Amino acid sequence: MRLLSSAIIAILLTSPQISSAESTLPTKHDIQRASESPQWQGLLQFFKTGFGITNTSQADDAAFFISPQGHANAAEELSAEINLFSNSAHPEYKITACKFPARFFWIQQQFPQLQMKMPSCPEFEEFQSRINIKDTYLVFPAAYLNSPSSMFGHTFLRLKAKDKNNPLLDYAVNFAADADPSENMLTYSIRGLAGGYPGKFSVVPYYTKIKEYSYLDSRDIWEYKLNLTTEEQAQMVRHIWELKNTNFDYYFFSENCSYRLMTLLAAVSDRVDISDEYKFRTIPADTIRLLDQQIGFSAIKYRPSQVTELRFREKGFKQQDINMIKDAVINPETNPKILLELHSPIAALDLAYDYARFVAAKEKSDLPHLSKRSMQLLSLRSKQGKAKELSIPPPPARDDQGHKTLSLTPAFGHSSRGNYTDLSIRGAYHDRLDVPRGYPTGAQLELFNLKLRYEHDSDDIQLQEFAFVNIHSQTPVTDLVKPKSWSVGFGFQHQNIEDRLGGYVKGSVGRTWGWDNLTLSLMAAGDLVAFDDTGFIELGPQLELNYQHHIWSGFINTGYFENMNRQLEPAFKSEIGIAKHDQDWQVRLTGEYESSNDIEYKELTLGLRFYL
Repeated sequence: MRLLSSAIIAILLTSPQISSAESTLPTKHDIQRASESPQWQGLLQFFKTGFGITNTSQADDAAFFISPQGHANAAEELSAEINLFSNSAHPEYKITACKFPARFFWIQQQFPQLQMKMPSCPEFEEFQSRINIKDTYLVFPAAYLNSPSSMFGHTFLRLKAKDKNNPLLDYAVNFAADADPSENMLTYSIRGLAGGYPGKFSVVPYYTKIKEYSYLDSRDIWEYKLNLTTEEQAQMVRHIWELKNTNFDYYFFSENCSYRLMTLLAAVSDRVDISDEYKFRTIPADTIRLLDQQIGFSAIKYRPSQVTELRFREKGFKQQDINMIKDAVINPETNPKILLELHSPIAALDLAYDYARFVAAKEKSDLPHLSKRSMQLLSLRSKQGKAKELSIPPPPARDDQGHKTLSLTPAFGHSSRGNYTDLSIRGAYHDRLDVPRGYPTGAQLELFNLKLRYEHDSDDIQLQEFAFVNIHSQTPVTDLVKPKSWSVGFGFQHQNIEDRLGGYVKGSVGRTWGWDNLTLSLMAAGDLVAFDDTGFIELGPQLELNYQHHIWSGFINTGYFENMNRQLEPAFKSEIGIAKHDQDWQVRLTGEYESSNDIEYKELTLGLRFYL
């Protein structure tokens, strides 16, 4: 018996020792099951878009993964990180844990038997302390057609700090394309649609975003307070740290600013589910609607832009007063003290100061006296006492309260060639006949507008139109604010006079004047049309009258176009449209007339539009 005991002891002493960490490592089955969690997949940015069948990470940095297979295999990445994080003696342990604190925390919560302890990470801890998060706001600068990257609007996050009462001192989390701001609309649209720009997260002071959107871009801002828990917000800060130096491909229509914020929120909250959303397109207003359904908002705040404030102040003055205020800002020889003679000197000085800031920032004025004049106005204003706080009413509806952005329109009509049936599908977003509630006045932005036509007499189906981009910006001018009206579009369209499909690029520039729901635009317009064997360029004046109301919308435009490169008669073109709408559907009647070279073409279409 003693001999047997001695043999057992000898065997135990000479057998390989199993460490406590190794004995508690999860099985391959456990790792596979955990790797399928939406939160783990979210932390690795594994999301499906387009026709994707299997998940792969949308992060485009090899440094975002530990395993060589991590980009395409969430289980392999989880296994590699468990092996590393459960071995504090590993030379890469601290560096990697501090680089990926959200993943470390998630593994720690899922596998407590590993007894992982987060090392000291001075840089990350300083970042956490600087953010000092209390609440999270989704910030939505409203749609602004004059900025190519924000035609649909834009979203980013404001992280409210516990120890700051001024929101401007908070931090903002933003995802944006690294694009050249000087690029024209056409170039940006093509590259943005094709993923021609890299995109990155950034963490910047909130006041810099307010300056960018409210002052320089003249965009109203909405803030939505998200109902995130304390634990979700803490994990969000960890994940922001992981993402802020990571490259992503940026797609204007799909993987854009709002899409990336949704993936960020889906990674830290199991209440945010985007698995069935955003396969082909992501519209900022749609993401707000989804977040409202899934986690809700506890507060919504409106912040008017500099131009909104300027327009509001301007309404309280007569024309002769406006001229005096304008002269006091622009003319260096005018003494600004003349504004004290007006019936409301405080309001006049406030308007003059706002106008001086607008001219300096928005108009990029290089008037040498403008900085000094602003200080003079501010000094005069400070001596007049406190005025009643300016209260600007918000718009009747927010962007997310407007109609849905995908539309389907079956229609019937008659033309010079006979009867036809149309079917139109628009990927986004809004045209001048759509329900105006929640959308910018005078704005039209359409992407991927496809129209198929069945000609009854010829029993033929043809591509009537495929517009990649079709944009109109027709903002009315005032005495102080004078934006340009413009349009641009390109795609393929069945040309009426030639009766065949041609590629086109078109544009216009001019001015718009407004009276309540009515606007009038005078434009210089041009078209370049190309067929497989020829092409032509047309230039000429165009006049358009628009009426937008929550029940009815209508427009009529007409233009006279000289043919610049062919011996053809000038073309006369006219369009008309009227629509009766509800929030989810609309009945619309449209007509076209065109004449050139003794050929006339007419059509009248009745359609029923559904917003999906």
